[in-house]
Formats: sequence, structure tokens, C-alpha cells
Amino acid sequence: MTIIGNLIGDLCYFVALDNIGVGRALSTANSYPIFVSIFSVLLLGETLSIKLLTGTTIIIVGLAFLNLTRKSVFPPSGKIRSNTLGFFLAFLTSMLWASMLLMQKWVLTAQGVEPLTLTFYRSVSLISISWGFWYLRKNNEERKHVFKVGLKKWLSPFLAGAISLGFGGVSFVYALKTIPVSVAAPITATNPVIAALLAKYAFNEKLSPVQWFGIVLVIIGGIQVGS
Repeated sequence: MTIIGNLIGDLCYFVALDNIGVGRALSTANSYPIFVSIFSVLLLGETLSIKLLTGTTIIIVGLAFLNLTRKSVFPPSGKIRSNTLGFFLAFLTSMLWASMLLMQKWVLTAQGVEPLTLTFYRSVSLISISWGFWYLRKNNEERKHVFKVGLKKWLSPFLAGAISLGFGGVSFVYALKTIPVSVAAPITATNPVIAALLAKYAFNEKLSPVQWFGIVLVIIGGIQVGS
């Protein structure tokens, strides 16, 4: 689960960002609820209603409006490196993230693993794999440098990880215990809306009319899925 979603999936996403920019990569990768819906029917036997499929589609379209109009951050050259590679990796990211969510649901239901136990072992796996991958890619000087960056630069990623992957991960796993993964996935995909609204009111970032339209679509889709 950790290797497929957090290692390979996230690496594909980072390379996609580097090739086609933030807006395009994020919009494409956030199509993962569609793959979750399809795979949940084929592999987990969940029921896919017209209302659920419609709501999921509305959310993805809304996210596209929200993200595609966002100013994309491209590589230092300022140019798109490869549309073909970038979009392929973004779609691959979407499928890998969907696979990770489906595996979580399967472990919870078919294997009877408790949410806190699942989150604990995922955390241990993620720490071991990510630090091991980092160690293999860095030379001795780079390895030493990470311990000289200061306490504040260590605290910020640890705090972000504790909030998002820790509390957020536990909350999502508990949600999977009570609702189908095909319902949970599109709801979690709406996080860019929360980020956009926080950016507007906390950092005074401007939202275009097209982005507001995307936010409205995501909210409508979320209501549709939740009902």
C-alpha cells in the first residue's frame, strides 16, 4: 500500500508537476475517484448508483475548473517539458492513489484490521521506505546537511505530517469503516477547495470567477455524493 501509493504514486506526481505544471498535474491526478468507483464495483462488489457517479463526475469537473485556471509553476526554463510524459504520469498517479484507497478498504473489511493498527503500520512503513530511499539517493555530504538545517525546519514537516498523514489518515480510515470507498474517495478529493478558500482568506490570494464556479461545482458534487 505504502510503496504503490506514497512512494511510486507520489514520485509519479512530482515528475508530472515538473513536466506539465501544478494546475494540469493536480487536475489530472485528482481524477482518482473515478478509478476508485470503477475498481470498487469490480473488485469489492460495491454498488455504484447513478447519483454517486454523477456527483463524482461533477466534483472532478469542478476541480478541473479550480486548478486549470490556477497559475502553474513550471520548471526554471518556464516551459512545458513533455505533455505526453506529464499527463501519462498524472493519470498513472490517479490509478495508483485509487489502488491505495481500495487496498485500505480491503484490509479493513476482509482482514478485520483496526483503523489505528492500519495507520500505525502504514506510518512505520512510510518512515522506513522514505528515509531508506532518501539515504540511497544522497551522498555523504548531503546526508550530513539534513542534520544542520535547524529545529524549525525539522518541526514544520513533522507537524504537517502529523496533521495530514496522522490525524487525517486516521480519520479517513475510520470513515472507510462506515461508508463505501467509492463515496469516501470523491469527498476527500475536494481538499483543493478548502486549500483555495484558506489561501484566499489567510493569504489574500485572488480567485477568478472560473475558480469560484469550480468551487460551486465541487460543493454540489459533494452534496450529491454525500446524499
